[in-house]
Amino acid sequence: MNGIQARVREWVVTRLGLAAMDPHERVMRLLEETVELAQTLNVTRDEALRVVNHVHDKALGSVEKELGAVAFTLLATAEGCHLSLGACLEMELVRIESMSPDIFRQHQADNVECGIGAPVKLETV
Repeated sequence: MNGIQARVREWVVTRLGLAAMDPHERVMRLLEETVELAQTLNVTRDEALRVVNHVHDKALGSVEKELGAVAFTLLATAEGCHLSLGACLEMELVRIESMSPDIFRQHQADNVECGIGAPVKLETV
């Protein structure tokens, strides 16, 4: 996982800037992508909001425990869909690595408008 994780980090930093690695921004993007996945599997807005309310009524967990639970559940979801998570990840990495960074910078600007993330600020070395 470290090689893929490093590859993902490099993509984020070179397209969106180091500030985009902020954990709050990353988890907001995770939430966005999770809702999009849920939509593809026919989860309604009402169902999603019930889950959000249920979770916010519970005690906080730890980052490590919750990251593990997200990874476990994502793997189980891929298995339930008869898909390889690794193959889906590689396909997405190849797709986004081949696209112009300007596309993702515009997407980031759109996300900033709705409260997800900070404006793109690329660091110079």
